[in-house]
Amino acid sequence: MSRRWISRIAAPSPDAILIAPPATIPTQEHSARNVEPPPRGRMTPLAPQKFGYQFTGDEETHSEYEKFRERMGHEIPSSAMALVFKAALKLANAALDKRQLAATDRPRQARETTNPRHIPAKDKREVAERDEGRCTFVSETGKRCGSRCEPQFHHDDEFARGGPSVARNLRLPCRAHNQHEAERSYGAEFMERSRADGRAKKRSRRVHRRES
Repeated sequence: MSRRWISRIAAPSPDAILIAPPATIPTQEHSARNVEPPPRGRMTPLAPQKFGYQFTGDEETHSEYEKFRERMGHEIPSSAMALVFKAALKLANAALDKRQLAATDRPRQARETTNPRHIPAKDKREVAERDEGRCTFVSETGKRCGSRCEPQFHHDDEFARGGPSVARNLRLPCRAHNQHEAERSYGAEFMERSRADGRAKKRSRRVHRRES
């Protein structure tokens, strides 16, 4: 039987996991589409630089939380819930920085490549540091987007027109503004065809992998 786990972090350090009554097991008559989505979490400012977090997680969420809490026991002896979540978020953000922005404490010599679209990791790190990991798009009113959502590398001098993949020719927009910039350069119709071609190639690769 599944359980609904309700976790509440309220700074400075309330440390309890409350177990709600067992949820009713849905019958076969109810499809997944009829199941209501979980309630949205809440973040409530409690005091200057203090916030309360409340959300509902499932059995898997609780299992992952307990696994992480136990593995971090040497660094967080008190197992304070707020500190456990902070540690998890720091590790997750570090992993995303490494994957999306080539962040590392131990940079290595760049590998040789014949791919002209390849952006060297050192240039990615330079751009990410310069742009603070945030979208650089500025609106007509002078307001910077500043989003961290799906950061991408944009060529000021378009790559298709000979622009180099080096830090001085790159900046960091979010995915939406990168697409906006591309449509402004090449036209919305061209970009839609390009995205459709990309989707078709991905489907073709998936089919090929299944058949091989």
